[in-house]
Amino acid sequence: MIAGFVALSGALSANVLADPSDDALAKLNELSRQAEQTTEAMHSAQLDLNEKLAAQRAAEKKHADAQADLEAAKARLATFQASVNKFAAAMYMGGRTDGMEAILTAESPQQLISKLAVQRVISTEMATQMASYRAPERLPLRPNRHRPNRRPTPRPPPSRPPRCGPACNPSRVGCSCRSPSSSRSISR
Repeated sequence: MIAGFVALSGALSANVLADPSDDALAKLNELSRQAEQTTEAMHSAQLDLNEKLAAQRAAEKKHADAQADLEAAKARLATFQASVNKFAAAMYMGGRTDGMEAILTAESPQQLISKLAVQRVISTEMATQMASYRAPERLPLRPNRHRPNRRPTPRPPPSRPPRCGPACNPSRVGCSCRSPSSSRSISR
């Protein structure tokens, strides 16, 4: 029994005699490690927040620029819409605005010239407005088939002379048919 008492008291005294500073030091080390992990997590979160805030500022700037572009486009559209409305009203009230209509409705040659001149001015003005509407970043302006001052494209000369008919003029340049002075014909 005494031996048991001595063994038990030795075990208890070892626990009782343990240095309290060792326990506090172990706890301090554990808390220090946790604080370091928390600081690293906070630093990573701060870097992530800074990146996200920078991305948000860039997106807001891009949005503001897009809004400004939209407002400018709306303002330009409003000016063109007024022109288109005027043109549509003129078309509705005055009929077609091509050259054939002017020829058919003119009462005199002077009136025909006047109508064609007015149509040319209107079509030039509309073409100018449409060209300014189609900014360089948009589709290129397509040529207008109905423009009265459009010149026809030159065609290359035919590779062989044209065929002559019964009303042929043999003295014509390039004629390959029978000439009146000759009874032979050139084969094709």
